[in-house]
Amino acid sequence: AEENTKPRRRRGKQAGTEGSRKVLITLKDNDKGWWDVASQTPGRNDVMSKVDTDTALVQKYRQRADELYDLEVSAFNASTEMADQKWMDDTIRKGTLQDRIAAMAVLCNEHPVHKLNVMDQLLNLAGKERRVATMSGEALQNLFVDVYLPSDRKLIPLSQRPLHEYERMVGNGNAGGGKGGGKNNSAGNAPIKTLSPRVLLLWRFEELVKERYSQFLSLISTWLNDALDMHKTFGLRTTIDLLSERPESEVQLLSMAVNKIGDPAKKVAAAAGHQLRRLLEQHPAMTEIVAREVQQLAHRPHLSPKALYSCVVFLNQLKLTQSNEATSLPVALIRTYFRLFEVAIKGDANDEKKKGKRKESNEMDSSAGKIRGRLLSALLTGVNRAHPYLPKSDDAMIEHIDALYRISHSAPPAAATQALMLLYQLAIGDDVQASDKNGPNAKKSSDVLTSRKNRFYRALYSKLGEPLMLQGRQMTMFFNLLFRAMKYDIDDTRVLVFSKRLLQTASHASPGVAAGSLFLVSEVMKVNSGLKDCEVQNLLTEFDPTKREPQAALGESKCGSLWESSLLSCHFHPSVAKFGASLGSIQYSGDPCKDFSLAPFLDRFAYRNPKSKDRQKKQNKLGESIAERRSGVKGSKAASQTPVNDPSFLESGAISEMEEFYYKFFAERTKRDEVKGIVRGPKKSEYDGVDYGSDSDPE
Repeated sequence: AEENTKPRRRRGKQAGTEGSRKVLITLKDNDKGWWDVASQTPGRNDVMSKVDTDTALVQKYRQRADELYDLEVSAFNASTEMADQKWMDDTIRKGTLQDRIAAMAVLCNEHPVHKLNVMDQLLNLAGKERRVATMSGEALQNLFVDVYLPSDRKLIPLSQRPLHEYERMVGNGNAGGGKGGGKNNSAGNAPIKTLSPRVLLLWRFEELVKERYSQFLSLISTWLNDALDMHKTFGLRTTIDLLSERPESEVQLLSMAVNKIGDPAKKVAAAAGHQLRRLLEQHPAMTEIVAREVQQLAHRPHLSPKALYSCVVFLNQLKLTQSNEATSLPVALIRTYFRLFEVAIKGDANDEKKKGKRKESNEMDSSAGKIRGRLLSALLTGVNRAHPYLPKSDDAMIEHIDALYRISHSAPPAAATQALMLLYQLAIGDDVQASDKNGPNAKKSSDVLTSRKNRFYRALYSKLGEPLMLQGRQMTMFFNLLFRAMKYDIDDTRVLVFSKRLLQTASHASPGVAAGSLFLVSEVMKVNSGLKDCEVQNLLTEFDPTKREPQAALGESKCGSLWESSLLSCHFHPSVAKFGASLGSIQYSGDPCKDFSLAPFLDRFAYRNPKSKDRQKKQNKLGESIAERRSGVKGSKAASQTPVNDPSFLESGAISEMEEFYYKFFAERTKRDEVKGIVRGPKKSEYDGVDYGSDSDPE
C-alpha cells in the first residue's frame, strides 16, 4: 500500500506545479507585437554578439529554452477556456478547407507566441496541391507581415545573442578549478549578468519564427518554379509583397524575384518586371540595389537571349537622377550596356563563322538574329536614355565610340539608327558645348570635336544610301535624325550632298518615302539659304555617289544643283509631283511617310458599309489611347470622311491632288453607268440615318 501511494504523491505534486505555473509571455494592449514584450527587462534587446559564440554554448541555451517553451505552452493551454479551444480544434479538424485555414489564422493572430504548432499546420498545407497552397499561402503571408515579422529590423537567431555574457567566469583562467583554489574559484565563478527566463524564451521564440519563415520562403521558391504560369505569378506577387513590407530575408527575396525576369514564359517575365517596378515606386531608395541585381543576372554565362533582352528592357525603364559621382547608377548602366554590346557583337562574329560550316537550321538562325537585333536596339535605347544623366566628363562614353560605329555599320536598321542617334549626341552636342568654352586648350578641343563630327557625318552618309534605312518602323527616327544633322550642319557642301543622295535614294522608294524626303529637304531649305540657291540654279554637275567622304562627292567644284527635284516633279503620284514642283515652300501638317502610303489609299475605298462616327469613336477610343498612331486611327479617319463614290464628292469642285485619281475613276464610272442604265447603291431616302454595320456584314 505504501508503494502505491508514494508515486501518486509525486504525480500530484508535479501536476500541482504545472497547474500553478504562471504564463511568462503576455501581450498587452500597448504592445505593437511580440517583439515589444518585456522591452524594459535588462538584456531583452541586446545587440548581436560581435564575437563567435561557441556552438556547444548555443545548443545548451537552446535546449534550456525549448524546455521553457514547452512549459509555457502547457501553462497557456491550462489557462485558456476549454469551450473555445474545443470549438476551434473541431473547426480545424472537421471544417471545410476555407474554414480550417481561417480558424488557423485566427488562432495565430490572437496567440502568436503559443500557437506555433498551428502555423506548422499551415506550412504543411502550403506544400500541398496548387489550390490548397494558394489559400494557405495568402494566410501565411498576412500572418508574417501583420503578426510575426518586425517592421524595423530583422530577426536575430540565438547564435547571434551575447550568451557568453551570462556564463560564469573561471578564476585564474582554469576551466576545471585547480587544486587549492576553491576560495578564489568561489569568488570568480559569480555570473556577470543574470539571464531572465522570459528573455531567453523570447530569444528562442524569435529563432523559431525565423526558421518557419525560411520554410515559407522555400515553399515560395517551389511556386516560382512551378509548371503553371498562374502559380508562378502568385509566388512572384507574394515575394514582392513580403519584400516591400518587411526587411527580413530581403536579399533572398530580391534574388528570387529578379531571377524570374529571365523566365522562359513571356507573361511571367513581364510580370516580374512589373512587380519590381511596383516595388521601386514604394521604395525608390532600392533602385540601385535592384539595378545591381539585374545587372548580375544579365552577366551570367549561358543566359538565353530572351532573358537578356528582358533584363535590358527592365533597366531601360528605371528612373534616373543626375549625379556627378563616378559610381552613380547611370555610369554603371552605361558600362553594363557596352559590355553586353561586346558580347552581342562577338556572338555575331561566331555565327558568321558557323554559317560556313553548316547550312541547316535556317529558321533558328533567323529567330536568333531577330532577337539579337531587338537586343541591340534595346541596349542603344538604354544608352540614349542614360547619357543625359552622366557626369559632365563623359570619358566612359568616349572610350566606347568605336563600338558604336561598328554597330552603326553592321547592325540591323533599327539598331543602327539608335547608334547613330547616340553618336549625334556625342558629336553635335559636344560641338555646341565646346563653342562656349574659352581657354588655352580650346583650339585643341575644337580640333578633336571637329574630327569626331566629320566621322559621324561619314557614317550617316554611308547609311543614307541603303534602301533598308527608309523602310520599317525606325524610318521616322531616322528621318528625325537626318533632319537635325542637316539643320545644324554649317558646311553647305555637305548639306547639298546629303540632299542629293537622299532624293536619289527616295526616287526608287515608295511614294510615301519620296514625299517625306522632299518635305525634309524643303524644311532644311527654310534654315539653309545656300541649299535653296542650289535648287534655283538647276545646273548639271559632277556627282560621284561612291565616295565615302561627302565633300568629295562633288569633285573639285564643291558646288552643284538639286536636279533630282525636277525628276520627282514628274512622279506618277500626284502629291509627290506637287511636292517636287514646290520644293522649298511645301506647307503640310501631316506625316507624308504615312499619309501617302498604300494603307490610307486603300482605306478610301472602304466605303461599302461605312461605320457611324460615334461607333468608331467608341470602338477605337479616339482621344484616349496613347497609341493612336499604331491602332489604325488613320484608316478610321479616312473611312469617316465623305465616301469617294458619293455624288456630293463628285459634285464638289475642290479636288486636291490626293483625290484626283478617285475623282477621275468615279466620274468615268458614273458616265458609263448612265449609258448602260445601271443604278448603284440604295436610295438615299430609304436608308437615311441607318447604321450599316461593319465591313464584314453580308450584303
